[in-house]
Order: sequence, then structure tokens, then C-alpha cells
Amino acid sequence: MKAENVVCCLLTAGVIAADQAAKASVKKKIRPGEKRYLSPKTGRTIEINHVKNYGMAGNVGEESPDMVKKISLGMTAATAAALAVSGIGESAAEKHGKSAGAKKAKYALRKAGLSLALGGAVSNCIDRFRDGCVTDYITVHTKEGGTQSDRTSFNIADAGIAAGLGLTLLSCVDSSKAAAGKKTRTKKQRRQYRFMP
Repeated sequence: MKAENVVCCLLTAGVIAADQAAKASVKKKIRPGEKRYLSPKTGRTIEINHVKNYGMAGNVGEESPDMVKKISLGMTAATAAALAVSGIGESAAEKHGKSAGAKKAKYALRKAGLSLALGGAVSNCIDRFRDGCVTDYITVHTKEGGTQSDRTSFNIADAGIAAGLGLTLLSCVDSSKAAAGKKTRTKKQRRQYRFMP
């Protein structure tokens, strides 16, 4: 197994292990609804708490937990499939000698991003099918003493998904810019040939 693939497996397993360990600790030490502020220096901006989320991000779909389970499972499967396809694409590019330099770095970035997102998706799926809800334990307040809409609750799995999607999009944006640049140069060349005597 390539060192790169080992790193991807470790990223996925690391997110799952860290998130599940944090959730177990929160369930054991903090009652639902109880708040503990991270540090006196941060004021009341960040709190560690025990929140049961029956929906998706922002409690969307909390009235239909079965549908949320199916969507969560589907998204996890799609992420795993995207990671597998990315690996196949990289292997094919290497076989044809096209995976050198910047392109190889983009494949590595994409695989790392998808590995992080997969770890987060799997960990949250474990919660949904075991407990019927996802345990969130970090809440960030955007306004002092604000309403429910002025706070965001999440966990390590959510952070893994967000970071993973960010890295994946970054790898795709770079590829699309390079492709757009090639198309532009091709059009210019065609125009030059058209007006040549």
C-alpha cells in the first residue's frame, strides 16, 4: 500500500476516533443542556456542552429523523465512492505518465480532503444509527447574549467534513483554472491561424 493511501486511512480513522472519544467523554461528564465555557479568557464566546441534534446542519430535518438517516448514509456512501474514484483516476494518470508535479499534488489534496470528510460522515452516521441523533459539543456564539440563530453547535466530525470539503473544492478549483487557461490558449492559436495570409 502506498504511503499516501496509508495517510488517507489514518486521516479517516483519526477523525472517527477523535470524534467518538470526545462524544463519549461529553456524554459521561456533561448533562444535556449543561454549559462549560472553554476558557475565562475567551469570555462566553466558545462553550463545551451536550447538544442532541436530531437533524442535519442547523437542525434541518429534525422532524424526520428516518429521512435524515437515509440522507446521511447516502452522503457517506457518495463520499466513499468519490474517494475511490479519485484513487482510480490517480492510478490511471500515473500509468499513462500524466500524474507529475502539480497534478499529483492536486490528487493528494483531493484524497486528503475526501478522507477527512469521510471520517466525519462515518462518525456522525454511527451516532445516528446507534443513538438516533448526533451529539454536538462545541458551541460558538457570534453575538454576546444572542438568540439561538446567533450560535453554531458542532463536533469534530463536522469540522472534518467542513475542512475536507474545503480541501476538495480547492483541488477542483485549481484544476478548472488550469483547464480554462488551456482552452483560452487554444482559441487564441486558432484565431492567429485564421488570419494568417
